[in-house]
Amino acid sequence: MNESKRHHYIPECYLTNFTIDGKGIWVYNKAEKKPYITSIDKIFQKKHWYRIPEELIPEHGKNIINPLSIESEFFADQIESQFNDYLKSIVANIDDILKDTSIFQNCQLHDDYVDEFAMQIAIQYFRTPKARQMVMETLTDLSEISKLIDSRYLNNPSLKELLSELSKTHNPTIAHFWTIFANDKFIPDITELLKSKIWLTFVSPNAPFYTSDTPVIVESLFNTPSDSNISLNESGGIITYPLTKKILFKLFDKEYYKDMEDADRSIILVNNEFVKKENMVQFAFAQNEIVSPINDFNSQNPQKFF
Repeated sequence: MNESKRHHYIPECYLTNFTIDGKGIWVYNKAEKKPYITSIDKIFQKKHWYRIPEELIPEHGKNIINPLSIESEFFADQIESQFNDYLKSIVANIDDILKDTSIFQNCQLHDDYVDEFAMQIAIQYFRTPKARQMVMETLTDLSEISKLIDSRYLNNPSLKELLSELSKTHNPTIAHFWTIFANDKFIPDITELLKSKIWLTFVSPNAPFYTSDTPVIVESLFNTPSDSNISLNESGGIITYPLTKKILFKLFDKEYYKDMEDADRSIILVNNEFVKKENMVQFAFAQNEIVSPINDFNSQNPQKFF
């Protein structure tokens, strides 16, 4: 059986919503300062990114996990399948609303969407290579990882014992996954934090929103695009997440932006100028690559600013 080698740290089901035709997508490379067209299976992925080295799995553990357990059983089967369903649902709902733009002022984001997308934002923020580097720099003793685990995925005592063994290998894939995603408290706590913020949903019927290799952006009065350790609970923070080429979420710190509470959950129609400003933010905070369904990067004049 052919083993999947390209493991996406930004899922294809998400990237599909920024494509030309479900596959093709335009990419702007900041380092090379030029655009190119490619397919979504070739971007925002790394070879064997989630693969557990087979040689690390002892014989008694081979019936419990396999090298692709993280990639397929967790991310693909659990996280991304549900994410894909909600993406399709909100895209269909927004398309229906766009048929009569006069009803926008009465529309609000449903609680189910807030619950799901808050979790997905939390997961995506900690899924990138940048996040893994931050995790590895934070962990001073990887042999202590097993003590952090209190997960519904690890009720099997044999699996917990196996995890304890694997954690001592100091393997970054295992350390990153089990510290962040298999911890039954970490992502749920971040999700609850995000749900408590002020949510505004911006919809563009014309110009497309960009996304990038760093799709979850955290801005505050005190940080710059070069800052690397910004918290999702940054004081006075604004979290931006382009969900599709037509939909963009902005989450505001409720304590700092109290005057915006009445607008919480609002769905707002925006013009091309608003989109242009948000796309410039994507340019600023992206590690290196920004994507769009159309090659309009020159019209945004990215070279002028970056």
